[in-house]
Amino acid sequence: MSTKQGAVVGSKNASLLWGLFFLRFGLGLCLALWAVDKFIAPEQTVKLFQTFYRVTISPSLAIMAGALELVLGLLIIFGMYKTITYGAGLLIYTISTIMIYSQLITPFGNNHLVLDAIPLVFAFFALFLLREFDTKLSLGRRKSLFI
Repeated sequence: MSTKQGAVVGSKNASLLWGLFFLRFGLGLCLALWAVDKFIAPEQTVKLFQTFYRVTISPSLAIMAGALELVLGLLIIFGMYKTITYGAGLLIYTISTIMIYSQLITPFGNNHLVLDAIPLVFAFFALFLLREFDTKLSLGRRKSLFI
């Protein structure tokens, strides 16, 4: 491989690594913000669980769920335990998206905010599939296939 080709490959690798970092950071931040919302307005979480999941929970359980979600969000942001944490994030978003299927069938008008659930599921799926390449600023195991 020539020096010029090596520079191009290195540049593309750097772009991919930074892209995965920003994807990881954004998805982890989204989970962390959901968690903070559970601390600030646990009654909204109780209502959400009743409406979409048909499960009654207490405000204290909503806060505990928020604590677990915050830990998960931070572990994702720091790129730790990728198979478990990215998989858990994917599972959470997938279940949440499935549970709002009735709003997704008619997403326009009052339900337009549910549309962002779909790209979040696909973003988590992409991050999960590419987890071994996600090494930029990661505290997790550094198993990179790049130069």
